[in-house]
Formats: sequence, structure tokens, C-alpha cells
Amino acid sequence: MHLLNCSFREAIVWLHDTFGESGMLRALVERARNEAEKIIDGELPQSFVPPQPDESRWLDVSEYLTKTRKLPSGLIGSLHSSGLIYSDAKKNAVFLMRSFEEEVTGAFLRGTHGENNSFYGLAKGSKRNKGWFHMTIGGQESDKISRAVLAKSPIEALSVAVLDKEKSLKTIYIAVDSPRCLPIEFLTYIPNLVAAYHNNASGQEIFLGIQKILPQITRLKPKAEDWNQQLVLYSQRNIQSE
Repeated sequence: MHLLNCSFREAIVWLHDTFGESGMLRALVERARNEAEKIIDGELPQSFVPPQPDESRWLDVSEYLTKTRKLPSGLIGSLHSSGLIYSDAKKNAVFLMRSFEEEVTGAFLRGTHGENNSFYGLAKGSKRNKGWFHMTIGGQESDKISRAVLAKSPIEALSVAVLDKEKSLKTIYIAVDSPRCLPIEFLTYIPNLVAAYHNNASGQEIFLGIQKILPQITRLKPKAEDWNQQLVLYSQRNIQSE
């Protein structure tokens, strides 16, 4: 545009005629990257403020997690008492995201109101690569964490923790929905890594992306499409057999 003193449209045509389609696309990608970096550099990072708890809504959220999602009431109650799960004013289940030094860096929100509620997302200001929803189960209190299980969301992480047959090892269950958000430095020191993602193409894609970064990781697939579906089916079969 500067060289020819022309418009953006005219510059695209000139690049295509001169360097072909691949050259034109490389120039466009570089321009987009430069513009994106300018935007990011000009934005001040948002500080995270946890959603305000609304204890009057907790019973509804708790019933959704235990009755609809079939997560054990003891586990949900313990996490609630620890402040790691609570309800906001909109009846969203709030799952706090923390660094492994226990700094709260964000929150994952899951809608619970209505039978067909599908809302989920991160609270404003959450930093996806600075903190994660996680909990540790199994082994002895004095043991070091020797196993890490990665799942797509907090509910998936909780579901696989309930169904997991490996109880002798001290295991940390972490919600990580993308290879771009992996806590690589933390996971490097854990000898046994497991990717517990959906039993479908999306789960396979996430697993392969993580495997490129952490080649030692193994995959654990649910029999159902996801771990919570498997937990719900398991709970229903237990009720029918009683």
C-alpha cells in the first residue's frame, strides 16, 4: 500500500499478480499478526474478581450437580465447604481456577437453571493458562502427587475421579480444555500422565495435541461419549439393580 500508494484492495490484487496466491496469503497473515499484536499490547490486562457467592442459590446448584449429574453429595459438599465450588446469583455453578500455589486466577461457570441449560464459559478476567480447576484424591496425605488426569471441564474431571479405579496413587485431576492451556511446567515432574477426554473425534484431537507436547501421556477413554454420561449410566444401573 505504501509502495504503490494504493488501497488495501488494490494491494491484495497486486500481491496476487506478483507473488501468486501463497505469497499473497503469507502477506495477509503477517499483517493480521501485526495488527493483533498491536491490539494485545494496547490492552491492559483485566484483573480477575471472583463472582459473588449467593448461598441462597446453592441448594439448586447442589441438586443439579448431585441429582442431574450424579456427582456424590459428599464430594460436592466437601468442595463447597472448601470454597472451590459455589453458586452465583444466576444459579451458575462456579468452579474456581487456581494455580498450583493456590492463587485464584479465574472461574469456570456452568449454568444449572432449566432442563436444557447448556451455558458454560469463563468468568470475566479469568486467565486460562495461569490457573485450573483441580483437586487431589487418593494415596496417603504425605505422598507426593505421582499421577495427573486431565479432563475437558470441571464436571468431567469430577466424574472421572469418581469412576477412576486407581485409588492407591495420589492423583491430581485437572480441567484442561485445550493443549494451549496446559500447565506444562507442573506436569513435567509427574511420572504418570493420563488424558481422559471424550470418546469421540474431539477428544482424540485434544489428546493428540497434548501428546505432541507431552509424548509420555496415555489416553483413558470412557465407554460412553464422555465421563459424566458414563457416571449417569452407572448410577442408573445401580438404582435398577437395587
